[in-house]
Order: sequence, then C-alpha cells, then structure tokens
Amino acid sequence: SGQAQPNLRIMTALEGLLFRARTSSTPLRGLGGRVAPANVQVPRDLAIARLHVGDARIARGDLRGAEVELARGAAELDALASAHPDDAGLAADSALGHRALGLFQSREGDAAAAFAELGHAGELYDRAVAGDPSNVGYTASRAAARAELGRIRAARGDFAGAIADYRAFLETAVQLAARDPSNLERRADVVTAHEDLGDALFGKHDLAGALAEHQTA
Repeated sequence: SGQAQPNLRIMTALEGLLFRARTSSTPLRGLGGRVAPANVQVPRDLAIARLHVGDARIARGDLRGAEVELARGAAELDALASAHPDDAGLAADSALGHRALGLFQSREGDAAAAFAELGHAGELYDRAVAGDPSNVGYTASRAAARAELGRIRAARGDFAGAIADYRAFLETAVQLAARDPSNLERRADVVTAHEDLGDALFGKHDLAGALAEHQTA
C-alpha cells in the first residue's frame, strides 16, 4: 500500500461517519416499511456495533484492531444486504460499513483498497436510492461517497477522474441545498464541492476554472 499522508477531509469524514453510526438508534425499516424482524435487526445491530468497536480502537491507537473490526462489520452488513436485496435500509447500512472501512484504509495510505471499498459503497447507495428515492440521507451519502472517491483519484494524480467525481458531488449538493436552504450541512456541502472541484482543476492546470470555483465557494 502507499504511504501518502492522511487527507484532513478524509479523516474528518471518517470521524463523522463513525459518529453517526455510533449515535444512530433509528429502528431498521424496509421490507415494505415494516420494522425489520429480529432475525435481521439483531445481526444488523451487532454489525453496526463492530463499527463502534473499530471507532474505539482508532481512538486508542489500535489501528490493526480497528481495521479488523471495520472489515468484519462491513462484511456482516454486506451479507444482510445480499440476503435482502430489496431492502433499501440494509443496502444503505452496508454502504456505510464499506465507506467506513474505505475511509480508514485511505487514512492509512492504502489507496487501492480504499478505492475498491468506496466504489462498492457507491453501488450499494445506488440500490438504496433506487429502493427509496425520497430518502434525502441516502442521496446525500451517495454523493459524499463519490466525493471521497474523487479525493483518492486526486491524490493519485487522476485529476480528470476527480473532476468528474466532484462535478457529480456538486450537482447533488446544489440540488439538496436548494430543496432545504436553511440546512447548514447542505450549504456546507456546496462550499466543499466547489473547493474540491477548484483544487482538482488547479491540479489539471486549469487556473481560470480553479479560481472561478474557489470564488463561487
């Protein structure tokens, strides 16, 4: 794996993602809107708990142990999503697990593994959005995962690919902010998207485009 310095935005995204997993107490819904049965809810909660343990191990500096727990949690959530392919909530949960693992791997400099995990997360978010198009959280999370792929591409010098990812992130961020203009998180996503796009354009030596994006941000 590579030895690149961790990207501050990647570290912040990982912290935020694990915080949301740790503090989530929303009953799992799917299968036509019903609360999921215990044979799904219990293993789902145990898998999410593995992400919590991974978070705690990161805080303690046990990075090897953290990766093991995050990988187990992601695999268990993936198995549930595969067993219930029509459940949007399980697809989103599995995407969360793969995002957490991918962001951790990116933080540790393993760009190839991180890219694979985040790419799989994007596919799972596609399933979640298709199954529940009205869920803004799924749409926003899919866009964020696309931006995270862009940051890996940019770090590897693939600015053309990063620009495509950031433009997709920006398009969604603008749409969601327009639907909820008082939401500060949505507005912050728009600013971040412009900044990321500007940085990638600068990397591709499009100075005018980079300046325009940063001025818009």
